[in-house]
Amino acid sequence: MEGAALHYVGLMTQTPFLQLRTISNRVEKRNKENWNIPLALENNATSLQTILDQLAL
Repeated sequence: MEGAALHYVGLMTQTPFLQLRTISNRVEKRNKENWNIPLALENNATSLQTILDQLAL
């Protein structure tokens, strides 16, 4: 649901948009000690760079 506003505004204004999300934890009982936010951010940055490189072709 966090990205719903982005999608709504992009569609309503006919503005191209891209949402890249990262998983920081497995589906399980909520336990923040098992979350790996630094790895999720690193993976997000790597994926974003790959997408930007492809768009620049």
